[in-house]
Amino acid sequence: MHYKFNKSYFILFLFLISIEFGVLYTKGFIRHTIGDFLIVITIYCLLMSFIKTSVKKAAITVLAFSFGIEFIQLTSFLTYFHLEKSAIAKAIFGNTFSLQDLIAYTLGIGLVLLVEIKRN
Repeated sequence: MHYKFNKSYFILFLFLISIEFGVLYTKGFIRHTIGDFLIVITIYCLLMSFIKTSVKKAAITVLAFSFGIEFIQLTSFLTYFHLEKSAIAKAIFGNTFSLQDLIAYTLGIGLVLLVEIKRN
């Protein structure tokens, strides 16, 4: 793993993060499913913006990180750190575990792998 700035991934990250901020102000399917689908792609682009690594390693890392955050929601994580009233903490960590979120993360990373394989 080497550190190297990649302008293309960073521009894509900025585009996707702006969409994610818009998703925060929606409700229902868009926020809870499309937002989760896009966030793993956004994190992947951020990672690839600064670290030169294989597509598979980056994709697995992002998926494992996302699953980890989701499984943390089975605990009293936010309460333990007195963040249960923080809108930012709730947006980042969520507050309820959902199998649907795990599926959305997996599909998002699946799209990343599909696009990266087709691109190369």
